[in-house]
Amino acid sequence: MAPPVDNPTVGHGCPLDVALLVDSSATMRYDRADVQDAMRALAEGLEDTGSRLALVYGASMGTVAVPMTEVTATTITSTFDPAINTYYALYPSNWHGMLAAVPPSSDIVILLSGTSPIVAGTSRSTYTRDRSEAISFAVDEANLLKGGGTRVFGVGFGTAPVDLVSGPLSHPPEAVADADHALLTAAAMPSLMTDLATALCSAGGGIGDVVWWDIDGDGRQDPAEPGIPGVTVTISTPTGDVVATDTTDIDGGYLVSGLGAGDYRVDVAASEFLGGNLDGFTPSPPGVGDGAGDSDGVPGGVLVSVDESVLTDIDFGFTRSIDIDLGIELASVPAGIVTAGDPLAVEVAIANIGTTTATRIALELDYANLSLGSASPGPIDPSDDGSLWWPDLGALSTDSTSVSIGFTATAPSIDAVATAVATAFFDPDGTGPLPEIEVDQASDSVSSTVEAPPDALVGDRVWWDIDGDGLQTAGEPGLADVSMELLDGGDVIDATNTDGTGAYTFDRLEPGSYT
Repeated sequence: MAPPVDNPTVGHGCPLDVALLVDSSATMRYDRADVQDAMRALAEGLEDTGSRLALVYGASMGTVAVPMTEVTATTITSTFDPAINTYYALYPSNWHGMLAAVPPSSDIVILLSGTSPIVAGTSRSTYTRDRSEAISFAVDEANLLKGGGTRVFGVGFGTAPVDLVSGPLSHPPEAVADADHALLTAAAMPSLMTDLATALCSAGGGIGDVVWWDIDGDGRQDPAEPGIPGVTVTISTPTGDVVATDTTDIDGGYLVSGLGAGDYRVDVAASEFLGGNLDGFTPSPPGVGDGAGDSDGVPGGVLVSVDESVLTDIDFGFTRSIDIDLGIELASVPAGIVTAGDPLAVEVAIANIGTTTATRIALELDYANLSLGSASPGPIDPSDDGSLWWPDLGALSTDSTSVSIGFTATAPSIDAVATAVATAFFDPDGTGPLPEIEVDQASDSVSSTVEAPPDALVGDRVWWDIDGDGLQTAGEPGLADVSMELLDGGDVIDATNTDGTGAYTFDRLEPGSYT
């Protein structure tokens, strides 16, 4: 039998690929419930750590009951529990067959057995009942795994010599993360599996914190500024070899654990920019204020030193430019003066002078001493109550949009006032999971003096002076549809036509001389 190969360290914490090999020897049938509880404890200990778990049963040749599958609450219910419930101890013990069935991606193999192997082989043609070969074949297979960088941990109860395939360091006295094997009672296995999962996920040092949207671009994390989910953060050696990655969660958080002591370069993956989750974003200014709330992103990544603790302040802030400009004006109102009863048009223009498209523009317009006529586009509630609201004028890229509102000036001697407030919103991915966020606001107002309408008038009648005496007498008819002009200093200031009786009127005139 070849001597055991040194057991490698896992080298990092969760997420891990874990293969649990469960012997199906008939001698373990009385401990079936404890074995099943141990399997569940390991799965629950790895739940939502990003780790994957495979279950391999020693059913004569070694059977993969569950291929490498991420452990979540859903997969525990849908995949792992059904497989655990079908576990039975009815077969000859075959460690070699189980070890040969280990998925190649496994970071660690956990071999659980309550007896010595008595058979070996992975097929009928290689099957042997020689007990010495059963041990030696298992050791050789374990050596292949360890030589390829996969750690082997033995869990034995009863007479199982699991140290032969894993290594000599026992838990206790060694910490479970440092040991090669543990020998215990069947009833103690579930607790051990929980401890082992915890130790594996927390092994070594770590790096983490948050990737966030620095809305105001000041390089500081403000309470209302959200994290950015789905961003890949890379952990590399100083020379650029990637040793681990993590993807930010819904709150922008990331954590890479299980790192050995040393120097690492932390950066956001280049693929996240053009066409990625950070397309349109630019890095925030780094190193503004204390380290807990600043951005650490620098070109080429930030260099950090890790020991056995976890660095929880390596943050990356990103900003994008949405800058709106709003202008409001009165159309066709000379010198800002309007007469009560006359129409008054308000034009609101909104421009995005930033570099990023706002996904929605909202507009609110408050007005006083004006009566609403029509608006284009129309507000959601056209009630003439002094306030109009357009919740969605659409997206606005680096261009402009406008709204036209028609009013009538009402009471004289009171200024007509209109105030517009435009708000720009941005939805990071158009659909969530991040909520839509207000990113900029602009406002402007305009007023006009409203005067009382003048009450002077000029008018009378154009008629056919039949007898030519210059006097309107009975029987002399009016002349209809005669064009009349009113001149002020030689300039035509109004025009009208006579009605059917020959009458005409020029009203709302200022006192003065007219022709």
